[in-house]
Amino acid sequence: MKNLITVGELSFSAGIAADIIAEEARQLAPLGPTGNLKRGIVSRIDKTATQFGHSGAAYVWVDYSIAPHAHLVEFGARGGNMPAHPFIRPAVDSKQTEALRAIEIDLANRITRKMK
Repeated sequence: MKNLITVGELSFSAGIAADIIAEEARQLAPLGPTGNLKRGIVSRIDKTATQFGHSGAAYVWVDYSIAPHAHLVEFGARGGNMPAHPFIRPAVDSKQTEALRAIEIDLANRITRKMK
């Protein structure tokens, strides 16, 4: 039986979920004087793994070339000089169900289209 879903399609579905979480992280991140933290939050499909058929994956992270201070905001600085202001973990926690549902819907639609 031919596979109904390719690794690339799985990655695309994961990318939809990553976009949902990244958008929430941008909403939760504090707006500093430059806005670099919000601008540095990105989501990407792992195209390298997809090309070699290893997995369907997508990621949410902060591009440190844009916001090298992101870890200090998320976790705080030693000595209490800078309290933590988490934005990535709360984004995952609050949008996890929505992101998983988006994957379900996207994959169900893809399967339905292929079975016609």
